[in-house]
Amino acid sequence: MKRTPNPRLHFEVSETLDAELRAIAEDQGVSLATVLRAGIALVKIYHRTKQIKRHLGIVSDPAVLDTEIIGLF
Repeated sequence: MKRTPNPRLHFEVSETLDAELRAIAEDQGVSLATVLRAGIALVKIYHRTKQIKRHLGIVSDPAVLDTEIIGLF
């Protein structure tokens, strides 16, 4: 078996979460791995935001954004 240079993660999720993640992947036209990577990217952004004493949230008016997250998929 060929080894990949990147570490692999293996974990279990509930059937409900699996179905939700797969639905997102299908809706976005991407792989399940891409959805998981996007989720991890958002956690990293949240962590960095907290470190610099900023806030991460959802607003209804995009005109009030300081920063916009784009290109997750």
